[in-house]
Amino acid sequence: MSSFCIRLGWAVIALACWGAPVCAQVRPLDIDDVLSMESFGVVSMAPGGDMIVYERRGPYDSAPRYDLGHRSVWTIADLVVVDLKTKGEPQRLLPSEQGAGLILGSWSPSGRRLLVYRLAGDRLEAGIADPKARTVRWTGLTPDMPFSGSHAGWRDDDRLLLTTRPDGSLPWMLRHDGASQAQTERRWRLMAEGDQSSATVVGTLGGVSSAQTRPGSLQLVEIDAGRPGSAARLLARGEILDVAVSPDGRRVAVLEAGDAIAADPDHVLAHGMRRRSRLNLVDVETGVVTASPTADVALHLLRWSGGSDAVLVWARGDGEAWREGGLRRIDIHGVETSYGQGALSALPEGGDIDELRGVQADWLGEVPVLRAREAGGERFDWYALVAGQAPRALTAAIQAPPDRLAAVMDESLLMFADGALWKAELETGLTRLSAPDARLADGGYIDGMQALRLRINNAPRRNWAVGRLGEGGGLIMDATGKEQAFSTRPMRGASVLSAASETSVVALIRDQGAETLWLSGGDVDRLIDAVNADFAARAFARPIPVEHRDRFGREARSWLTLPVGLPVREVKGVVVNLYPGSVSNDAHIDPRVLLYGIRAPLLAAAGYAVLSPAMPESPDDAAGGAGYVASVDLAVDAALKAEPDLPKDRIAILGHSFGGTAALAIAARTNRYRSYVAWSAVTDLYGIWGEFDPVSRAVPEEGLSLQAQMGWVESGQGETGGPPSGARDRYEAGSPYFLAQDIRSPVLLITGDRDFVPMSQSERIFTALHRQGRPARLVTYWGEGHFNWSPANIRDLYRQILSWLDQTLAEDATVMTQSIAVPPIPAPRTPGPP
Repeated sequence: MSSFCIRLGWAVIALACWGAPVCAQVRPLDIDDVLSMESFGVVSMAPGGDMIVYERRGPYDSAPRYDLGHRSVWTIADLVVVDLKTKGEPQRLLPSEQGAGLILGSWSPSGRRLLVYRLAGDRLEAGIADPKARTVRWTGLTPDMPFSGSHAGWRDDDRLLLTTRPDGSLPWMLRHDGASQAQTERRWRLMAEGDQSSATVVGTLGGVSSAQTRPGSLQLVEIDAGRPGSAARLLARGEILDVAVSPDGRRVAVLEAGDAIAADPDHVLAHGMRRRSRLNLVDVETGVVTASPTADVALHLLRWSGGSDAVLVWARGDGEAWREGGLRRIDIHGVETSYGQGALSALPEGGDIDELRGVQADWLGEVPVLRAREAGGERFDWYALVAGQAPRALTAAIQAPPDRLAAVMDESLLMFADGALWKAELETGLTRLSAPDARLADGGYIDGMQALRLRINNAPRRNWAVGRLGEGGGLIMDATGKEQAFSTRPMRGASVLSAASETSVVALIRDQGAETLWLSGGDVDRLIDAVNADFAARAFARPIPVEHRDRFGREARSWLTLPVGLPVREVKGVVVNLYPGSVSNDAHIDPRVLLYGIRAPLLAAAGYAVLSPAMPESPDDAAGGAGYVASVDLAVDAALKAEPDLPKDRIAILGHSFGGTAALAIAARTNRYRSYVAWSAVTDLYGIWGEFDPVSRAVPEEGLSLQAQMGWVESGQGETGGPPSGARDRYEAGSPYFLAQDIRSPVLLITGDRDFVPMSQSERIFTALHRQGRPARLVTYWGEGHFNWSPANIRDLYRQILSWLDQTLAEDATVMTQSIAVPPIPAPRTPGPP
């Protein structure tokens, strides 16, 4: 029997469990279950709707390496194809290769070919696959994969444009997590051998930092799959950030890094632009390059008009802030046109464009449309910027305007808002397409692995859109209002519509770790594939809402997760898992999310109740740590009122990242809570403001972290408003390190040596607690960053935390106060029988 048939058999079991009240819950889900989970990655439907290709990832703990961070799953990915015309079963798209992962790229315009990637060891290679013949031509070229922009685009079914790395090195996005280790080991080796200097040298002048070396030049090439054996044709070279192919395939817009620029001295952003960006338009037929006259083009917007005669960008002049720039039309001859935006702002109050955030804009025919707000207002609408006219709000009649467009056509836009699908046109305005009694939500799916521009400004050019109706179905509707209904199994939590055509959709249904691909539409309603289907039979703790008032007197909702099958009076203790400004109901649980962070269902499986408290923040609120105490106290009081049998004297506070900082701030201000866990916590704002992160320290040529560290402290969550010299009071008030003398409860500190929150932050407060004779433990994970990715370290993380909780929340409080013993190192884990 084939492995696919076996999986389908498990899927039948899972489907039988849906709707059943208990369905033979054997045992709780545990961390070993999570680490053995398989998962689905990108799912894509061919443009003609006759074929599905998807990534199927093997058990997480079977990966050959984990120094690629969350992209380590690419090393265990396979590509699977389903022919919908023949109603065939899933088949491998390509033969499997030992130690190689296969990654899905983009379809050619008609779906005849497919861009794919092969990751094996330190080599990433692009290939062009024929999905019907299930063959591939490997190009021998290493693609770049920029974080912000695109690296590939099809001219037609044969010709592909690809940004490549001539030296064959992995893209920085893949090298980032492991690069500091490799470079540090190399420099240690140089020192030991004594023949070459092991030094790195960086400099700064006028607010611009530099390293001895710079990243290597990239190349944009054309690959012609219709001419087997032909060499790739060079089109451009440089530090290429983004490429966009015109709809007619004749030209490509190329965004390149330019000169380095200093950060705004009055407003340092953690992710502010560090380089100017230059735009060139390359005629692929003639090789003629037309340079844009604009001085600096922002990331995240590089949108061709439907007629392929111009590119829409956001640009600024010398000396301008990004928020002072505006939309520009750059035509194929290099002529620039600016658009009057009146008093509109395309950014939130106090916000600006940076490496993570940009403006949202598109074309309505030849007219640009911009998502913006009126000066002083908070509401964002979509505005048409017609030459010679005041900006026209296309969505003024909508109560809650959408934050994205569902589809773009030559003369109209499709968008979901107020429970309906709307069509917006310049002449006729808004038209509701869906029926008044249908409550439709946007069913579009954004792949988190995509480059940022493709997530922000990449509405599909088509005349239909997909909307969801509740948890179990929806409509595919075109611009005339013609609709095609579909239904799926219940789509709760993190379930998504991961691919669609004009006639059918593929739903990725997630339920407590189990994942199912379901095809629906027209006369089709069937299972495609399933992983972890037996997990549906695990006992999985679900949170319950706890209603209360927050510290501002407003209605709030916290979430309490209780162990399954354990009487509340027998709960070991309560763990308050917090993060300021956020509250989690664990609705978006899937294999990937379960892997990182500390998840409530896994703590509940060990006998603990877990509370995620509502911790609202206000820009004008100066309460700081006192506000954290008030928010947590209110949530805890409400939970104890809702469940009076919970142990009110055995409560621990746990936080990761800024949540860890908040946990320590609470520890210094109250004795109510018995124990604390702070993972990757910022403890000393002075220290993190000036310290390099470990990656840029070892690989400075890829960019120093100066701006990221300073910006986080000054204008990010640190909220100091400036450098240490002018804000000492705010630096000390926001640093638990300076309040360590007031921390009396036991503290477990967790850090990693490659974390951008330097491990010295945890070491400092550990030293301060040691100096005062206070109980504390410090766990350092070598090779890990802000999260743990090694299966052994993920297991150990839970072991350390649960051991700590068992000891510090013991019913006999004297056991806790007498000794905080360091747990022994566990014996190596031996695999069970196959």
